[in-house]
Amino acid sequence: MLMEDIQDICHNTIPLWKRQFLIAISNFEKEKALKVTRAVKDYTNQQYVRNAEKLQQLELDIAGNYQRGVLDLESLKEVNRITIDTLNSTLEHYREGRRQRAEAEREIGRAEEELKQALRQTL
Repeated sequence: MLMEDIQDICHNTIPLWKRQFLIAISNFEKEKALKVTRAVKDYTNQQYVRNAEKLQQLELDIAGNYQRGVLDLESLKEVNRITIDTLNSTLEHYREGRRQRAEAEREIGRAEEELKQALRQTL
């Protein structure tokens, strides 16, 4: 009876264990494959959404840039202010130069008179 029990185990139980072990390995491999395919699909979906959002933002930026003029109003105001300051500065330098030349002419005229006066005294 014991011998029959051992034979029954060898013929029935061990093959059942082998099948169960193979099923467990197969299930493990299926789980790994499921995780990989799920991760790939999730990543693909995320990329689609990110690309759509990026496209939307780029289109808004492009449209805004297209509507923008070549020269911004603030830049034009700043250029105008700088140009006016430059003109005023140039005119001020011109006036100062004119004043200094007039002063130099007066000094030269006085020096000439002093020289003439000194020459007259020596004659």
